[in-house]
Amino acid sequence: MSLRKLCLFMLAATVVSSATVGALNVQITEYEVPTANSRPHDPALAPDGALWYTGQGANKLGRLDPKTGEFKEFVLKTANSGSHGLVADKDGNIWFTAISGGYVGKLDPKTGEIAEHRPADGTKIDPHTPVFDHNGILWFTNEETNYIGRLDPKTGKMSLTLVPTAHAVPYGIVVLPNGAPFFCEFGSNKLGSIDPGTMKIREYSLPAAGAHPRRIALAPDGTIYYSDYARGYLGHFDPVSGMLLKEWMSPGGAGSEPYGIAVTGDGVVWYSESGVKPNTLVRFDPKSESFSTKAIPSGGGVVRNMVATPDRKLYLACSGVNRVAVVDLDQDETELINGTQGHGIEVLSDTQGVDFGPYLERVRHDVRENWYEAIPESAVLKRGSLAIEFAITRDGKVAGMKLVKVSGDVMLDRAAWAGIIAANPFPPLPSEFGREYLALRFHFYYNPGGKADLN
Repeated sequence: MSLRKLCLFMLAATVVSSATVGALNVQITEYEVPTANSRPHDPALAPDGALWYTGQGANKLGRLDPKTGEFKEFVLKTANSGSHGLVADKDGNIWFTAISGGYVGKLDPKTGEIAEHRPADGTKIDPHTPVFDHNGILWFTNEETNYIGRLDPKTGKMSLTLVPTAHAVPYGIVVLPNGAPFFCEFGSNKLGSIDPGTMKIREYSLPAAGAHPRRIALAPDGTIYYSDYARGYLGHFDPVSGMLLKEWMSPGGAGSEPYGIAVTGDGVVWYSESGVKPNTLVRFDPKSESFSTKAIPSGGGVVRNMVATPDRKLYLACSGVNRVAVVDLDQDETELINGTQGHGIEVLSDTQGVDFGPYLERVRHDVRENWYEAIPESAVLKRGSLAIEFAITRDGKVAGMKLVKVSGDVMLDRAAWAGIIAANPFPPLPSEFGREYLALRFHFYYNPGGKADLN
């Protein structure tokens, strides 16, 4: 009986970069937008699942269908509008802020018609980030003019309230469960809220004088997470008590410049470090207070904003590289290697965005072939599983081998160990990979679940 029909070799998949900060294992798919130098600034989710973005440099709005990869662009009717933020209403209309044009716009995707809304008294505004409240009222920050704005889509009436702190630079904004808009003051160390009925603003000073919160996200429990761009921190704030709950240094350190941020339905926080080259996507688990990161393949070019979708995806706008991205939080790199969930290679190093699929398939093949040859006849009907960690150096040599999970049978452990030793050396690591070694963990399974096939 062939050993190939008695053993199953699996290389399972999670990604961890170090003992303190893991390497994130998600699939990031990037799409170059049709118009060059569009500088996609913000993304938005539409009711039909489409990804919309502001093409700030091209004076356009764009729509991507993630299912087909097809784009459609809409030219704005006012030149140099400087489309910045955007949000969809329940009917699928796209509302956007024109930071240079000084208006809030509404695009009807069905007709292409665009309506522009400005203050009735001619007040100069520079709308930044929009958000709808529970009653369908649009709220928006104004960066340099220092206003919080309110727009009633039914009447077109626009109201403005000046932020008490001068040069506060109102930036990111969300709506709390109680219906109150809550925002960042990027020009100060403050957060703020506005009473939707009275338009009165309350400010909250953060303990660190050097804090500059830039973007903000609402957690399922009604608390707030914000990116402290200036200090390189992630902050957690309770709007009810008006207190900072805790803050953490971002994995990239003081110069990491955390920027776009979102929270998924499970309470996990996601954000990008724009000061790290290439930009990283960071995952923070509030329960374990642990971080994991992944380099954005294109480099990111500053991810200024992101949005979480109900089907566990993130939409990103990668402004400096003229792309938008879809991050699938449930599809890991295992599936990219072999196309089947649960098969692949467990990588213990940050891949830095390098596609290791072909390389790891070669490594897997070589180890598997030598492993089969090393299994003694007396062990071919045994069952068990084990795991071995090792590193491949830049020149392809094996280093630092250790048995991290034993099978309970020395013969099975020795055969797996011999399979790696016999395959040494492997081909050199891909030239675009900047690290000195690639750390891996191999899982070996002997006759799992009674199966008699090599999968």
